[in-house]
Amino acid sequence: MTTISNILSKALAVGAVAFALSGPAHAQNIGVGVGLGGIDAGLGVSLGGDNGIDVGAGASIGGDNGVNAGAGATVGGSSGVDAGLGASVGGDSGINAGAGATVGGESGVDVGAGATIGGDSGVNAGVGASIGDGIDVGIGIGIGGGGSAGPGPGPGPGPGPGPGPGPGPGPGPGPGPGPAPVAPGIEGGEVATAQRRCVEIVANPAAYDSDLVSLCLAVQATR
Repeated sequence: MTTISNILSKALAVGAVAFALSGPAHAQNIGVGVGLGGIDAGLGVSLGGDNGIDVGAGASIGGDNGVNAGAGATVGGSSGVDAGLGASVGGDSGINAGAGATVGGESGVDVGAGATIGGDSGVNAGVGASIGDGIDVGIGIGIGGGGSAGPGPGPGPGPGPGPGPGPGPGPGPGPGPGPAPVAPGIEGGEVATAQRRCVEIVANPAAYDSDLVSLCLAVQATR
């Protein structure tokens, strides 16, 4: 942009000098061209004419993918001063900028500037201003947005482990042994008979043997 501004400044300066040297009855045409090492620059001045002074300057550096700049100015026309400036750097994917100014028109001063950086996916910016009947200022910036966010993480882990171990061991051993016999060698039926006779023996122990009395006491204890 510094090189482009220098070109525009020189073009306007040449136009001002040419305007001072010009007369109403005659016109002058001046053309200058320079070509060096891939840089092409052209400057043209027209003095007189219907609208006064027309000045145009253009520069091309590096071919299609290099830097292209152009500047033009018109002084003395019906609308006063018209100036235009444009630059293209880096081809389609590089930087494109344009600026224009009109001074003295119906609405006063109209200025517009726009820039495109990086193509469709880059940054687009535009600025415009109008001074005269009113002041209108607009600024817009657009930055290429990315894609939508992906889905969240998957589901959590599976369920916990299976149930615990099986039930405990089986029941304990069976019931204990039956009651001990009253006396060795006495069967169940004999015990019933002995219990009936023991009533008399225990009631009159002196008439019976002591061992028999003891046996009857044991039999009665088991009832």
